[in-house]
Amino acid sequence: MKTLPILEFASCLLLVGAAVFFCDDYGSNWDEMVHSRYGNLVVEYFRSGLKDTACNEWVNMRFYGPLFEVIPSAIRPEGGDLYAIRHLWLALLGVGVVAGAWCFARRLGPICALVSALALVAMPRFVGHAFHNSKDIPFALTIAWFIVAWSRIVVTRDQRWRSYLLLGTAAGFVLCARPGGLPIVLAYMFGGLVLSDLTRDRAVPEPRLLPRLGVAFCVAWVLMVLPWPWAHENPLMNPIRAMGIAAAFDNVYPVLFDGTLTKSDALPRIYLPWYLSHATPLPVLALAFVGLIAMVREQFTDFRGVRSRMFGLLELWIFAPIAMLVIVRPNIYDGLRHVLFVLPALAIMAGIGAVSVVRASGRRARVPVASVVLVLLAMPFRNHVQLHPYQSTYFNELAGGVGEAAAGYETDYWATSFREAMEWLDAHGGDRPMTFGVRGSWLVARAASYYAPPRFAALRGLKEDPTTWPAEVDAVISTTRAACLYGEGLSGWKVVHEVGRDGAVFAQVLRRVE
Repeated sequence: MKTLPILEFASCLLLVGAAVFFCDDYGSNWDEMVHSRYGNLVVEYFRSGLKDTACNEWVNMRFYGPLFEVIPSAIRPEGGDLYAIRHLWLALLGVGVVAGAWCFARRLGPICALVSALALVAMPRFVGHAFHNSKDIPFALTIAWFIVAWSRIVVTRDQRWRSYLLLGTAAGFVLCARPGGLPIVLAYMFGGLVLSDLTRDRAVPEPRLLPRLGVAFCVAWVLMVLPWPWAHENPLMNPIRAMGIAAAFDNVYPVLFDGTLTKSDALPRIYLPWYLSHATPLPVLALAFVGLIAMVREQFTDFRGVRSRMFGLLELWIFAPIAMLVIVRPNIYDGLRHVLFVLPALAIMAGIGAVSVVRASGRRARVPVASVVLVLLAMPFRNHVQLHPYQSTYFNELAGGVGEAAAGYETDYWATSFREAMEWLDAHGGDRPMTFGVRGSWLVARAASYYAPPRFAALRGLKEDPTTWPAEVDAVISTTRAACLYGEGLSGWKVVHEVGRDGAVFAQVLRRVE
């Protein structure tokens, strides 16, 4: 067991090294320009002594907490590639998510922590988002560490002020990542209090609990407001307004689900459960199911034990937000994107399942059984290699892999494949100047234009119908999101290149037929 700290340190270094090595492989997503610009404007706000409020006029970004956008803008060296810096920053935050899961699982045993970390890194969807998703990866990071801080109070009964200040700090960072995440935080806190009360020897509330929680909430609110220029104008009401807007998000997008284009505010209740079951590696799902059974059995035999309380908080971490989203059915889209924060809990549950399987196998069979479990958990890394750098498009065998799932479900909804499409067009477009168009919104067009060489001129936001494309356009890059896939016989145009992986097409390059 003395080798475990060395193994943990080596694993951490390996993850950081992987973040540095792979961060430049990922393209900019359609949302990234808006958020990076917001980060730049907020930096200018603070540099101007809180006078330059242009950040509050940049589209609707004033409703979003800027902390995790500001940091890459602030540390970017002169002339440095903004997106490369952002992708490294986000990948390091992804390492922090793994560390949070590790820290929580460490209380269940060091082996469980190691296996849990492996299970999380084995999830292609998590890894894919970790390099460019500046909204949901920070939220997953802060939720993981909020759960760790909350467990000190409701699991280990630590009632020191320090624990409540840590809780307030963690909750503040959650709200910095997503102010609209307050209902999730409150659900975890309420569920944790119920769990703590039910597992006491006497159901007597802690008399110091409410005042200390009040102080923690004040700390969280102050931390949320400090980096947020729009909140400075009204520290109480503006955050509340932003939370209300997040709860009633009214931008509706067409989403391809089960072969049908459906509006994002009308998707069926099974949308998130379906994605959790079809976009998570099957070995992780199977071990998580075994882990859930093992947890429930132990909870029945020792309901008030520390491990049982840890299990209860873990179950709350996974099932409370999923139940809320299924019941309320808010405007959600893009697969697992909005629930990435439950994946660490699912990985920990898989770690519990792996440990229980090995322990149940008997002393003689433990080594071969442990080896089989590790091999199963390592199997999804083959998908990492096949899909790189589009791991966020992953589907498991239940969906037939990304090749079969692409016909009925969204794949590269982030349009990060536009980078590869643009690089191909640059290499095969000749040396003469070229005018290219991008089929999609202006956000999607900016994601492609960032990688265009100087000799290319851009026309953005082309419609789906090629007959409406301007005559000066020589080439078009098209996303295949929302089931828009051009085939043969396209009048006046020809598909000359496709970007994809494992049989699925993510982007197309079209040239005018001369």
